[in-house]
Amino acid sequence: YIVYFLQKFDKFRNGNIFSDASLHLSCGTILPIHRVVLGAKSKYFEALFTNPIQPDGNGKNNEYLIPGIRKEIMEKILQYLYTEEIDLSFDEIFELLTISDYFLIDDLTEKCRDFIINSLNPENCVKILLFGESRFHRNIMESALKYILRNFLQVMALCSDLNNLDFEHFYKIVSSDLLNVKDELSVWNACLNWINNSQDDRKKLIHHLLQLVRMGLMNIEDFRVHIEHHPFIVGCSEAQLLVEKVLKFLINAELSHEILQYKLALPRLPHEVIFTLGGWSEGSAKMEIETYDTRADRWIRIKNEDPFGPRAYHGSIAIGGKIYCIGGFNGREYFNNCRIFDTVTREWYPMAPMNVRRCYVSVALLDGYIYALGGYDGSVRQRSCEKYDFKTNQWTMIAQMNAQRSDACACVVDGKIYILGGFNGQECMNTAEVYDSINNVWTLIPQMIQRRSGLKCIGYQGKIYAIGGFNGLVRLKHCELYNPVSEQWISIAQMINPRSNFAIEIIDDMIFAMAGFNGTFTIADVECYVPETDEWMMATSMNVVRSALTANIIRNTPNIQDYLYPCRAELIEERRQMSVESSDNENEQA
Repeated sequence: YIVYFLQKFDKFRNGNIFSDASLHLSCGTILPIHRVVLGAKSKYFEALFTNPIQPDGNGKNNEYLIPGIRKEIMEKILQYLYTEEIDLSFDEIFELLTISDYFLIDDLTEKCRDFIINSLNPENCVKILLFGESRFHRNIMESALKYILRNFLQVMALCSDLNNLDFEHFYKIVSSDLLNVKDELSVWNACLNWINNSQDDRKKLIHHLLQLVRMGLMNIEDFRVHIEHHPFIVGCSEAQLLVEKVLKFLINAELSHEILQYKLALPRLPHEVIFTLGGWSEGSAKMEIETYDTRADRWIRIKNEDPFGPRAYHGSIAIGGKIYCIGGFNGREYFNNCRIFDTVTREWYPMAPMNVRRCYVSVALLDGYIYALGGYDGSVRQRSCEKYDFKTNQWTMIAQMNAQRSDACACVVDGKIYILGGFNGQECMNTAEVYDSINNVWTLIPQMIQRRSGLKCIGYQGKIYAIGGFNGLVRLKHCELYNPVSEQWISIAQMINPRSNFAIEIIDDMIFAMAGFNGTFTIADVECYVPETDEWMMATSMNVVRSALTANIIRNTPNIQDYLYPCRAELIEERRQMSVESSDNENEQA
């Protein structure tokens, strides 16, 4: 009825029927209106129409002068007031928000605000930041700033407005602990780009800009090549003194007041963390939770274990701040139950159980569904698969795989689910298959180079990486890569440590392999693979020794600091001590 009422009034407006007033625009356009409609939806018009004394004769003969507003924008405003419908476009949104805010149309202002925030991209984010600040829209300003900090490298590459910022705004962005950069060389390059946009005026600020670069975190080669002898540094005595302090810290671990004052060796805060859950350790299942702070290179134990009890050999999927734990084993029972951990509230609660008990299960997320594939129910290795619908909280069976697979691993690439290896009850497998969700069909793909049970796989840049596992004889260091286009497997660099039943995730464009079983011991070792250079390197070990765990990335959760290393200032002294010890060892060997 309300919709009908609004549509009817809009027809009256367009036909100038029952109009009791008119708006006169500066361009000469006259727009007939109904005061009751405008007054009901806008506090501005309510006050205008009920004020008996109007300045400059405004309101005489029920004619109201509305200066400074384009006809097209006023028409859109009226359309919304009469119908609650409006077509928003980025070209007009700033003007429309300004006018709706001026007319005190709160619901339209909110719609415009949400549209702007949802339109943020690397090219327009600085413009949106400045607009939000100029119009005192705090949530627009804060959303834009968060976007810039979170996507800084993309913004730096695509947004010309970044280099047009004044010093105060640029300083606020680049000095932030939340600036999302993998290395401080990127920050130095951002400062150079900003200076070069107006070099004569800005190079005199080099000393202040240099304080924004956390040079104490750089490797000494990058520091010496890119910063130490840069012409801007050489031409500024204050900058040279600061560079000398940093060089002493990098070479001799000599800590100075400047290193601490300007946070030159203090790690920034990440926007995403790795969560590891559950596992098998010391002969039993665990429900330990650890998070990895990539910037601090530290693992943190989280005291929010599932009250339902421990679980190992399970699967897990992270979506929107929640981690869904699928199936598994507690040492006695094979689970079909599933649990959810909310990283914001830090609480656990149940979800619908699967149709089949699944330990050693493979899981994947595709098109808003969680898929649970294969596994072991305590007596049979499974070919069966099912998917979970968040809307209905129900699991539904889908097509069976071509082979029984437990202790396999699945990942998604280009809209398809790939499952690799596993154990069929008799042997470790090197077969692999792909699932087409549209046609509900599994198809075999070329076999892997190695047989692998307890492996991990992950999709990255359109390729599938198969890592580690057990071939029936030994735990593997061997890793290989599958190209779905060429349908070929090739070997890549081996891990430093052999391992099976470990956890895997990608963060900062590196593949992390965490914990697992090396054939003799359960380990806590962590290493990471850099696809760009095809090499593995060691990272800080986890606090808890375990295998059969899972790992997931949680991004941009509002309480991310709950899961980060808290004693960041102490890391400067730790780094200094490690450098001193390393230097002492080198001297002893010499």
